[in-house]
Amino acid sequence: MSAPAIEPKKVAFKLSDRVVGTTDLRRILHELETIDDFLYQANLRPPGTSLPPPKTTKLLADLFEHNGAQILDRRSRENMLTVLKKLAAKAPVMHISFAVEANPVFIEKIVAWARKNINPYVLLDVGLQPSVIVGCNLRTTNKVFDMSLRNRFDTSKYILNEKIEKMGKTGDGNG
Repeated sequence: MSAPAIEPKKVAFKLSDRVVGTTDLRRILHELETIDDFLYQANLRPPGTSLPPPKTTKLLADLFEHNGAQILDRRSRENMLTVLKKLAAKAPVMHISFAVEANPVFIEKIVAWARKNINPYVLLDVGLQPSVIVGCNLRTTNKVFDMSLRNRFDTSKYILNEKIEKMGKTGDGNG
């Protein structure tokens, strides 16, 4: 008798990989609240009254499109607001630091991998830390991973010291 096939967990809400960290999430949440307020106020005004619409970003439009929702539909907006507020409060957050500004395409690839392999709603806050030099530092709620070249040198400097001692004894460096 063979074991039953395990079906992959279905995710009802898809967070776009372009929504990288908590800053992006808060920005689109604020944007959606502004649009929701605007549309509510537009319904209260007499017909024909002009009101300049708020500016929106492609990030918010992509989020609605990824989830098959309509930004002008009140129920869709309410559902999206509820989900985004829950994510802002409870989504797992990882902090990653590089020595220099990371390429946005590279960051999107890291986010896509993390959402596929760790959690579909993980947020990645990206920062700068010049002491990293090469590699990165990754911090979660309860763990720190130092994947920098400096750390690699620190953990293997005894090997370098042995090589230097051998070179000094033989004089040719091939010792």
